[in-house]
Amino acid sequence: MTRRRRRTRVAPPSSETQTRIPARERVAPAPVQRAHVRRTALAFAGILLLAGACLGVRGLRTPTALAEPAAPAPAPAPAPPAVVDSSASAREADALAYAGRDAHRRPRYVRRAFTDEERALLRDAFGIADPNRLWLPDSTPAAVLRYDGAGGLAARVGYRSWRRHGETWEAFVARIRALDRRAWPGAARSSYHTGLAWLDADARVAFAELLDAARAAGFTVRVAETYRAPERQAYLLAHGNGQTFTATSAHQYGRAADILVGDGRIDTMRKVREWIRFRRWVLAWGEGRFRLVGTPSDTFDWPHVELADPPVGFRSVDELLDAARTCLTTPPRDADDDPCALPRDDGARATLRARVAHARHTDTLATPVTLANARHGDVRSVSPVSR
Repeated sequence: MTRRRRRTRVAPPSSETQTRIPARERVAPAPVQRAHVRRTALAFAGILLLAGACLGVRGLRTPTALAEPAAPAPAPAPAPPAVVDSSASAREADALAYAGRDAHRRPRYVRRAFTDEERALLRDAFGIADPNRLWLPDSTPAAVLRYDGAGGLAARVGYRSWRRHGETWEAFVARIRALDRRAWPGAARSSYHTGLAWLDADARVAFAELLDAARAAGFTVRVAETYRAPERQAYLLAHGNGQTFTATSAHQYGRAADILVGDGRIDTMRKVREWIRFRRWVLAWGEGRFRLVGTPSDTFDWPHVELADPPVGFRSVDELLDAARTCLTTPPRDADDDPCALPRDDGARATLRARVAHARHTDTLATPVTLANARHGDVRSVSPVSR
């Protein structure tokens, strides 16, 4: 007789025996999580746009979602071979060591050692308190030396400004911020030059072509401020509520214009995207002729566009030291003249550069310029160039 095998039935665990998961440890379904992230991102973008409506087109940076993708850190370039040469090409190669930013977005400041004499020359000629805060914003041929002083100060070296001769940039900023608004000259408070007629001749033609091409490409653009006097630049730095964070500007040379897109506001995401699209178009259409502040999608000065070619400024520390030795031996024409400030006129700037280059290779300036003969006006150079 065949014996039948009994099957043992296992009852399902009761609700009392099931392991309970605390509510705080339960994971919401993926769609619910994504919806929560979307709501948070939209709320954050709304806050940024509300801030933009209050601050205007300056002072607001772009939401991260619209920012430029981070570029991979460039591989370190091999060190150039050591050469004993004072030519322009050798100086350009040396300048690349302090051009641009590192992988952590920090400026590559000048690391060379400066003698006491060199520090005194740069302080007296260009107001530089710490030469190791000099750098080139990028490695393009249009980049010029910039000085990052204490307290977030930024200045392009050698530019015309309201800084007094021999005054450091830090002392200049402290003075203008302590100055009562009523003590400022009228040109600083009220001058607002619009229109391309205020630009230099070559910049006027370049910006006219840019605007015509932009309108043909479908952009709605108009020009706001163009030329800016040095005293107005200083006033905006001291009392502009974030309109500028620099002590100098290409506006002071008639080579920059504030171009407004659409109605000039950035109070909606659609308008922000249009600003970014226009700024990208400017760089692509100009093929290096024009520069912006920051990147197309990350800036504190959305309207600013400047003509970068030819550059106004100094390309290397060696060139800057040569210029300091030359200009400190040139007596000022009057109390308001600063022989160490780059002239606004293109021809005068070219003459000044030629004079500095000539002085570098002549025997008359072979001995170092000391502070004694510089302050007493040892005039072994030609007459000062008019600004």
